[in-house]
Amino acid sequence: MPVLIVDDNYTNRILLQEMITSWGLVPTITANGKEALDCFNKAFGSGTPYRLILLDMQMPELDGFDVAKTIKAAPSGKDVRIILLSSIGERGDSDRCKEIGISGYLPKPIKQSDLLDAIMMTMGLPSEEMPTVITRHKVYEERERFNILLAEDNLINQTLAIKLLETRGHRVTLASNGIEAVEAFKKGDFDLILMDIQMPEMDGFEATKAIRNLEGGMRKEKESKIQSPKSKIESIPIIAMTAHAMTGDREKCIDAGMDDYVSKPIKPEALYSVIDKVARKSQSEKEQKRTHPSQGSKTFSPKTFDLFSAMETVLGDEDLFQEIAGMFLETCSDNIAKIKEGIIGNDAGILEMEAHSLKGAVSNFGAKETYEAAYRLEKLGKEGKMATAAEELLNLERALNELASEMKIVLQEMKK
Repeated sequence: MPVLIVDDNYTNRILLQEMITSWGLVPTITANGKEALDCFNKAFGSGTPYRLILLDMQMPELDGFDVAKTIKAAPSGKDVRIILLSSIGERGDSDRCKEIGISGYLPKPIKQSDLLDAIMMTMGLPSEEMPTVITRHKVYEERERFNILLAEDNLINQTLAIKLLETRGHRVTLASNGIEAVEAFKKGDFDLILMDIQMPEMDGFEATKAIRNLEGGMRKEKESKIQSPKSKIESIPIIAMTAHAMTGDREKCIDAGMDDYVSKPIKPEALYSVIDKVARKSQSEKEQKRTHPSQGSKTFSPKTFDLFSAMETVLGDEDLFQEIAGMFLETCSDNIAKIKEGIIGNDAGILEMEAHSLKGAVSNFGAKETYEAAYRLEKLGKEGKMATAAEELLNLERALNELASEMKIVLQEMKK
């Protein structure tokens, strides 16, 4: 299926191209709205129209809404599906998408699993009716339901957790203590375990250790019978439930063999969020043929950016990560120089455009502090508030220098 990609950021275009190609689709990449419209019209005229467009929201001259409106207003754009990709969600965007005829709306940075699910859902919509816009929330709602083992001794917490999980369509098996949880694990086939920490007879830490030991034994037994890489037994995701929620709790849970934790009293969105995060991470690790961060991640864990998130963005491909990280390091000084030119020349347009470009590149690495600093500068440019831009630039340069230093270390260790 031919797919048109429209994004003014080179790194984003390459990443989207890699994702689309890996799914067997045929991408064409364009760098702005005018180029996209020309490409779309030529494809329609040649008899091979695009059925799907992945469209960046924030672009100079013609933004995503402008491009989508032009395409959907033309007879040739009636059947094409458009997914809008935005780094800044604003109130009313979803309503505007529906009004124009945009099929999907996803936030940046884009995760491959989210984009694939959104494409599958979008292309499955009946042509004669366009229901609500496919958003990340709707993608998550339609995700696979899990078979969950709940280990919890408190009756009220049991009732609440079961109801919250069943509301999302998950199937729940209850264990009232650690011993029951271990026995249930032996007999059942679960996608996920929610493990209370404080339970009688055997607490959550002990139960987790017992389950990890059982997995180790199962792994050795299977590997001895089947000499194949496919014989590997995957570790079941375990999420701790703790009433303490103190500093260091997450580290303690991870050290005990758990994957994450959620604090009590249980909040529905927090529970759903951690289940989705852990389940997606587990699925991603199972699906990827290549490993995640190499030896570098074992000896150095960057604090300025999310290495796991960055590797997920590049499909777990270390070569691709090294390529885009190298591109980023080479171009970020030019971005800063142009931002300075905008500030010195009191040109709000240049400031907005260059800060937006840098922010788009940074978003691929999960570098929160640098991203937010670039976003603040972009906003100052957009609003024409130049008085505080110089001060904000100092914050951006400091965050960017720290990010670049850590990124260089990761790149060096990946090459070992």
